[in-house]
Amino acid sequence: MHTHYFTAQLLTGRRVAISIHPYIRAVTKGPDTSMYFAVTTIRLHAADPGKLCGYLAVGYLDELESTGAEPIWRDSGYGVADILEGRTDWTSPEVEEFRNLIDSGRFQSWLQDAYIELNAAIKDSPLWQTELMHIGDVVDASACMRVLVSKAAMKSNGMVGLRNRNIDNGGHES
Repeated sequence: MHTHYFTAQLLTGRRVAISIHPYIRAVTKGPDTSMYFAVTTIRLHAADPGKLCGYLAVGYLDELESTGAEPIWRDSGYGVADILEGRTDWTSPEVEEFRNLIDSGRFQSWLQDAYIELNAAIKDSPLWQTELMHIGDVVDASACMRVLVSKAAMKSNGMVGLRNRNIDNGGHES
């Protein structure tokens, strides 16, 4: 299954890509504390597809760099909620069309598949094989670190931070 991007073109010509990729990347790559932070933050703030939706990264097609069959997508710096709540330079008709796109059966089906893929990435994450996840008989450094990271993950801006730190702005997945 490979559902990292959902792409569409609005009637105004604006081409968008909605991506789960930053979160897949966050739970599968990086230091063990970063992966643990990602998993904990996602579980706390995006426990179902509907809650995840607003945090998804929104990209745009780089018209100048895209040549041939391989489009180049760039991060817009916005999440779905930023657009829906009017925190962008999008026009009202574009926001309304985007809202209709998010509500469409096609997007909702993609979102469900993307959420399943994210859960599979969490389950298969290399995190679970790290020393950090070793559960011992005593409170050790790993247990203390898990508590500290969990506390940081409880902050409401954790999902935005994950998205922004894990953007691959080259248009390709790593």
